[in-house]
Amino acid sequence: EALLRLAETGMVTIEKNRGFRVVLPGARELAEIMAVRVALEVPAAAHAARRAGPQDREALEKEREAMQQAVLDGDEGTFLLHDQHLHGLLLNLAGNSRTIRIIANLRDATRLVGMSTIRTSRSLEEVYAEHLPILDAVEHSDAEAAARAMHRHLESTGKLLLRGAATENDDVDRLWEDYVD
Repeated sequence: EALLRLAETGMVTIEKNRGFRVVLPGARELAEIMAVRVALEVPAAAHAARRAGPQDREALEKEREAMQQAVLDGDEGTFLLHDQHLHGLLLNLAGNSRTIRIIANLRDATRLVGMSTIRTSRSLEEVYAEHLPILDAVEHSDAEAAARAMHRHLESTGKLLLRGAATENDDVDRLWEDYVD
């Protein structure tokens, strides 16, 4: 049943009389994934900025501090865990449980195949710095700034992921335009 669910997400394929095969997303598939993430996470960041109360802001601050400590420790695994928690908190604030599940599946599709931009294209510090404007906007209840900052963060991440998966025949900027913009 779990493998059938993974097949529904496109993470594995069912091969007749052979079983299941993990599907590594190519540049086009990653562009599609990022298009959905942008469509869902950008408005979710705006909703989070509008809805965040003191307890929410405190929880976001704890994740920010944990991410900062992971940067100082050079601990990529811990950083990625807190990055996921931070995005999850923002999505929870938006209040749409389907969005949360969809984004979790999309993040899994990239993470399970080891696709990360950290260490290959940018540092932990750079990824951490991309989150700060999002958190600042939420702290100040600025929905428009939160949406813009989330869009910049996802665009930066997405284009780096696309470049990492692109073949010589793939035009990353064109893929981004066609699927995301």
